[in-house]
Amino acid sequence: MSGAVAVLALHYLVYRGEPLRKEGWMAYREMPGARHFAGAFEKMAEERLAAVFSQHPGRLESAALGMRGSRSKVAEHAFELPACPRVTVLLVLWPADEEGAGSAKLLFPPRAPYYFHSEDLAALAVVLAERLVARDAATTG
Repeated sequence: MSGAVAVLALHYLVYRGEPLRKEGWMAYREMPGARHFAGAFEKMAEERLAAVFSQHPGRLESAALGMRGSRSKVAEHAFELPACPRVTVLLVLWPADEEGAGSAKLLFPPRAPYYFHSEDLAALAVVLAERLVARDAATTG
């Protein structure tokens, strides 16, 4: 287990509050205290995923499903990734096309800040992105 994953697990177990009953998804920038980390979050997680998978969305599907993710009905290339028992991350990919480069977005349930600080959510996204990229590299050579 990497150091980042160990710290995330400890924070998850310690940092609890009353979860919101609200459904849906929130962008990282909408999380309390996330503004200071938003640029790094986008570069290290979302832009990294777009760079690796926007030309090959099928490879993202393979990697996400291989990490026990499930398809989401939010978009054609959207997957819900179980990060922790109470926190699932939604990954949406817009593939590159003739009109421009692709992009990726990682979204969190509204209850996520009750289990993780904003810095932890950024680290969680980076860990998920790294694991998806590593899984893709292992299967594509």
